[in-house]
Amino acid sequence: MTKPATMHPPVHPVSAAAAVTTVRELAAFDALRPAWDRLHAEDPDAGVFLGFGWLRRLFAENPGDWCVKLLTDPHDPSRLLAALPLRVQLRWSRSQKRFQTHFAAAGRLCFTEYTGFLCAPDREAEALDALGHHMAAQPWTSFALRYEPTGRRLRGFVRAMEGQAAFDVTWPDHRINGGETDQLICPQIALPGDFDTYLEGQSRNTRKKIRKTMRRYFDSGEVTPRVLEEVPYEEVRDALLSHWAARWREANSPERLETVGAKYRRMLDRARDLGLLYMPSLWHQGRVVGALGFVIDPASGAYHCMVTGRDIEVQAIDLGLLMHAHAIEDVIGRGGTLYDFGHGTEPYKFHYATSTLELGNLVIERRAGGVFDPAMTGAALARCEQMLRRGQTEDLARALRQLRKAGAAVG
Repeated sequence: MTKPATMHPPVHPVSAAAAVTTVRELAAFDALRPAWDRLHAEDPDAGVFLGFGWLRRLFAENPGDWCVKLLTDPHDPSRLLAALPLRVQLRWSRSQKRFQTHFAAAGRLCFTEYTGFLCAPDREAEALDALGHHMAAQPWTSFALRYEPTGRRLRGFVRAMEGQAAFDVTWPDHRINGGETDQLICPQIALPGDFDTYLEGQSRNTRKKIRKTMRRYFDSGEVTPRVLEEVPYEEVRDALLSHWAARWREANSPERLETVGAKYRRMLDRARDLGLLYMPSLWHQGRVVGALGFVIDPASGAYHCMVTGRDIEVQAIDLGLLMHAHAIEDVIGRGGTLYDFGHGTEPYKFHYATSTLELGNLVIERRAGGVFDPAMTGAALARCEQMLRRGQTEDLARALRQLRKAGAAVG
C-alpha cells in the first residue's frame, strides 16, 4: 500500500525575505550539523539516508559532484526549514555541442534506498514552494528525484514548474528485468513483537514451510546462521559480493559487474563505519553460502535490505528462505519495527512481506533557457583541457564560446 500522507497543522507562510542558499563544500556542510540534526529530528518523514552522517560520507567520497539547497528561517537564522541534497553532473552534449548541468537526488551518488527532502513539518508547503521556485530559476538541463517516499513532497515541489512552457514534467515508471520488476515498489513487513506472531500472519503453507526448513537445517547444524558480531566482517562482505556477482554474471558485462560491485562495497563499508550495518550470514561446511546487507535506521527501528548474495551452486538447500527467515526472526529479537526488502517487486519478497511502499519518481526536462550552471565552470575547464589533449578543436571552440557567454551573463 502507498504510505499515507502525514497530516500537519496549519502553517504560517515563509517570509518573502527567505532565500534558498547553496552549499557545495564539505566544510560548509560540516558547519550545518547542529541545524541539520535538529531538522532531521523534527521531520517525521526523514530517515537514515537523509541523516547527516550518511550524506557526509557520500559527499566526502564524491567531491565536486554534489550540492545542498537550504532554506533558513528568516526569523531564526540558526533554524533550517528545508534541505534538498542533490547530485550534480556536468555533461558534454555531442549532439548540441555544449555543456549541460544535470541534477538528481544525492542518493544517486551511490546506493541509497530513499531520497528526497528534509522539511520542518510546520512549514512544509511553503518550504517546498520556495525550493521549487528556486530550482526553476536555476540553469540546468534535467532534474530527477527518484525513490522519494512521500509523493506529496514531490508534488509540492514541482508546482512551481508544472504548466510552464519551459519545463516538461513527467512521472515515469522504473522497471527492470524486461519490465517484470517495478523498482518503485518496496515490499515491507511491519514487525510484531515476536517471531511466532509474525508467522501466524502468514499463510498456512508458508508458515509450515518456514518452520520445517529452519528446523531441518538450523537445528541439525547443517547450516549455521551467524550475525556480524560473530564473524570477520571482510570475509562475509567479500563472500556476499562474490555470490551476488555470480548470480548476475550472465546478464551483465564484466565492467558493469565491477562498477556495481564496487558501489555495493562502498555502501557496506560506509554503513559499517557509521555503525548502521546489519549483515546476517549463513555458513555451510565452513564457508559463507549466503548473506544479506542491511542499513539500520536507529531512530525508527527500520532495517533496509540493500544487497543479497547466496551461493548459486548450492541447489539442495533453500538458502533464500533460510536467509530471510533467520533475519526476520533476529531483527524482531533486536527490537526492529520494519523489515524493508528494498526496491523491486520480485515474487519471492511477497512470501514474507505484509505491505508495500510506493515511491515517487519525478523527472523534469528544461525545454528552453539556460542549461549550464556557471558554478561548474571549473569542471568545464577541466573538460576543455581534455578536448585540447585529444585534438577536439571544434568541440573546444564551442565549449569556450559557451563558457565565455556564461561568464558574461554572470558578470
